[in-house]
Amino acid sequence: MEIKLASYLTGNEIIINDKKTYPKIIRTYCESILKYENFTDTVDGLLQLLKNNNFEIVCFHLSRFTDKEIESIKVNGLENSDKELFIRKIQNMDCLTNMEKNRLLKHVEGLKYTQVDGGLCCKIGTSKINDRQLFQNDLNCFIADWGGETIYNYYETHKNQSVQQMRTKINENSKPQICILKIKFYSIPYCDAHEICTRMLKYYCKASDECDYTLVVAANHLTFVDCIDFNINDIII
Repeated sequence: MEIKLASYLTGNEIIINDKKTYPKIIRTYCESILKYENFTDTVDGLLQLLKNNNFEIVCFHLSRFTDKEIESIKVNGLENSDKELFIRKIQNMDCLTNMEKNRLLKHVEGLKYTQVDGGLCCKIGTSKINDRQLFQNDLNCFIADWGGETIYNYYETHKNQSVQQMRTKINENSKPQICILKIKFYSIPYCDAHEICTRMLKYYCKASDECDYTLVVAANHLTFVDCIDFNINDIII
């Protein structure tokens, strides 16, 4: 199945690896710097254009969710991947026994922080990737197990049968989802924004097709658009 990010555009959004979605003011700026061999001095100009004109970047988040979690996400949007969220998710996992819940809760409560504490991991500009196997390997870690890295790291260090049975049970009661999101460019931290602009310029000027970028951002800076079933063989374009 093809997941067409462009079908979610409503007017002021940009897909960074799709020139057709670049507004005229951005295309004009990119065209004006084609004569430069070094993009370094032109990146901040693009960054300011994107911020000052209130443009949004389309991104997505991949994970496994239960049906109840999907219903909640569609109403309330996503939450930051912090310890409090994982504790609630485990407590609400109906397929687990109290003993199994306590085992996972002990793991989470003992962590100093989660993998992306206080934010969400979002992918930007991931289509048009040539190595399909690399693409699948990159994404599979997000959807192979419910709970993402915070939980599947536990599975990898606890190989006993009871833990692996619990892992199977949870995965049978959850399914991979792709959450389509938008983020205002002005809310992206400067270092990330600068890197995104560098990739946009290089992509537009055909100096590179490496638009792929992973951004960790607070959930309150994201606008939720949709949550749909995802298969690792799906193509995001």
